[in-house]
Amino acid sequence: MSRTLETVKVAAVQAAPVAFDLPKSLEKVAHFAAEAAKAGADLLVPTGAERLIWGRGSGDGLVVADTEIGKVGGLICWENYMPAARLALYQKGIEIYIAPNADDLPSWIATMQHIAKEGRCFVINSNQFCKVSDFPSDYPPFAASDPSDHKPDGTAWTADDVLSHGGSCIIGPLGTFLAEPVWDKEGIVYAELRMGELTEAKMDQLNVNTSPGTSVTFDG
Repeated sequence: MSRTLETVKVAAVQAAPVAFDLPKSLEKVAHFAAEAAKAGADLLVPTGAERLIWGRGSGDGLVVADTEIGKVGGLICWENYMPAARLALYQKGIEIYIAPNADDLPSWIATMQHIAKEGRCFVINSNQFCKVSDFPSDYPPFAASDPSDHKPDGTAWTADDVLSHGGSCIIGPLGTFLAEPVWDKEGIVYAELRMGELTEAKMDQLNVNTSPGTSVTFDG
């Protein structure tokens, strides 16, 4: 399928699931999906705790879907630290790279920028903003009744303690932000992808000499 759109509006959801409640989590996904659709987004990336579970495998199953908005694919969480997996997507011509994850360290943002520039593709980085209050009060390791459950500094957990600060963002094919990372709140990150930038990014090291050249002559 050939790409038919010159500009694509995308969205990445930054939110926590409703812990241990699938119907409520799906309702939350539907809410954010509707909100993104109203804003005109063509692509939505909801995330949640289920994104934490993944396994190693061969690259045979990695797929880049050829759609009307471009070639879309991605890896989950720390799969993005597997160079061979990234290379498999690059070789398939990925244009919109989706990276749902659960890493809110600044070094992860640098990884996303690296992937965008390495693969000359757009990267949608989607994490969750999550607090202790998003889990049941008796859920380990946050249960106040259990003295063994405490923060790394030894103090007790409180409902407002942040477990994941987020950092969702959207990055262009030269590693620059189209939407800056969002921290410490739920929300949706939006950006318009100008698809022509994909071609421009792959030619960023091309220098064209437009001045007339001197003819070469040979003496007999």
